[in-house]
Amino acid sequence: MIKFGLAKICITPEFGTKIIGQPIQIATDGKYNDLYARSFYLGSQDRDLLIVSCDLLVIPKENGDNVRASISKKTGIGFSNIMIHATHTHAGPAIVDIFNDKTSNPETQEKIFNSIIESGVKAYNNRQTGKIGIGREYLYDISFNRRYVMKDGSVEMHPHKDDPNLLEAEGPNDPELNSIVLFDSEDNPLGAVANFPCHLTSLERNNSNGKKPATAIKKI
Repeated sequence: MIKFGLAKICITPEFGTKIIGQPIQIATDGKYNDLYARSFYLGSQDRDLLIVSCDLLVIPKENGDNVRASISKKTGIGFSNIMIHATHTHAGPAIVDIFNDKTSNPETQEKIFNSIIESGVKAYNNRQTGKIGIGREYLYDISFNRRYVMKDGSVEMHPHKDDPNLLEAEGPNDPELNSIVLFDSEDNPLGAVANFPCHLTSLERNNSNGKKPATAIKKI
């Protein structure tokens, strides 16, 4: 018998937290959406699996392994059966130093990693029986290859879209979308897990979607 569980914990940091993934150091003074650690547990009599998806740019291996070990200890799920991954948002909190020294804050790190652990444990504790559906579709009008061949023969990564020197995309993209949908015993949908290969860049270069700020920021 298969069991599954879902959970999500908000990991939005306090205003003033440094943002990672920007060449210049900026900090938040507002928000457009909350950030979450979302967890999906799937288990049978002799095997289980936990996937935790975190709205962060990256998760260092050492920190990810510590989180996995803690979840494993609290739930009994095998360490190797726990996957922690980041959605790669460039507008999330800095939990590791990349572009600048001393970007991350230990207190912010601790809060976020504890929340990730809480999310994974909660998904395990929420496990129940039900029905699982799977599906596959192909989306051709959402993602594209960001490496462009220029008229002079060079290749640039994400050039300006109105650059007159653009010639063509360097290669293909993967349009495959796979999904798992979870239902309770009365066929009520409880949640879904989707996998689509893309590097999400919904914000413009000034960190705004052109209509209203996606994340209010200030240089520091």
